[in-house]
Amino acid sequence: MKKILLVCILYFVAISAYAETCPPGPEAGYEFVIAAWGNHSKERDVVRCHYYYYSDYDRHIEVDTYTSYEENAFKYHRGWDVSDHYALCNAYATKNVNDCPFGGP
Repeated sequence: MKKILLVCILYFVAISAYAETCPPGPEAGYEFVIAAWGNHSKERDVVRCHYYYYSDYDRHIEVDTYTSYEENAFKYHRGWDVSDHYALCNAYATKNVNDCPFGGP
C-alpha cells in the first residue's frame, strides 16, 4: 500500500513539474481570470487565456498559446472541467495562472 501511495505521489509531482500555465498579465492592470481549450469538435487546439482589467469585464485581452494541445493535457490537472473536446478552468477567486496548469507528460 505504501508503494502504491508513493508511486501516485511521484506521478502527480512529475506532472506538476512539467505543467505549463498561461503567461502573466499581458499589460499592467490586467488579471488572469479564465483559460479555455477546444470547441467541442477539434482533437487539438490552443489554450485561450483571458485577462480582464481589474475585473472590469468590458476590458478584455485574450492570449493564445503557440502550442496546440490534446484533450488529455487537461484531464489530470486540478482546476479543469473537461468534457466533449472542451476544457475550462477559472481562477476568478485568486487571479493566479498557477491555478490552471496544463500539458505535462
